[in-house]
Amino acid sequence: AQGRSILEALGKAGLARLFLTDWRSATPSMCNFSIDSYLADLNVAVDEIGAPVHLVGLCQGGWMALLFAARFPEKVSRLVLAGAPVDIAAGESYLSRMTAGAPLAAFESLVELGKGRVLGNHAIHAWGSALSVTDLHRILQIDDGVEEGQLDELKQRFERWNAQTVDLPGIYYLEVVNRLYRENRIARSEFVALGRTIDLARVKAPIYVL
Repeated sequence: AQGRSILEALGKAGLARLFLTDWRSATPSMCNFSIDSYLADLNVAVDEIGAPVHLVGLCQGGWMALLFAARFPEKVSRLVLAGAPVDIAAGESYLSRMTAGAPLAAFESLVELGKGRVLGNHAIHAWGSALSVTDLHRILQIDDGVEEGQLDELKQRFERWNAQTVDLPGIYYLEVVNRLYRENRIARSEFVALGRTIDLARVKAPIYVL
């Protein structure tokens, strides 16, 4: 949305060389994609761009950027993490309660239902949304001075975006559920990425956490 885009803000700040990784829906041929698959693709992209790079990661992009910076510390010069779940035990959330309280078979059934993928419309129907659209002022950080017409347009845009779903590879989805949310392996220095156990102490780049 205009005025709420990180790329837009960075461009206005004078950064001319910007690259965006876009999270696309998984096709049937992507059923076996894992966390390592996406980290390997990110590694190729960074090499093509030219390391070291500044990484900005939102939500799942945040913890993946952190894993990448710990796996390849020489390739990352600065790291920004926004709303990234890293230490699941640090505080309770909708997603942590959901993954801790549901049996693993419930998550596996979503993968079976999607024939190897987790279809976004199935997941949102089964689990509901992690965000409530009833508190958009807080979620969108809307200033009191915003005109009513702009506010309505922004709310409608958010609701359309919030209703859109992305299909995920089943392998990736179950890895996230187990390794990240149920076992908290990143914070416990037990997460293995691209053949190496990740030690967050290897991250040497300055980190800004939002």
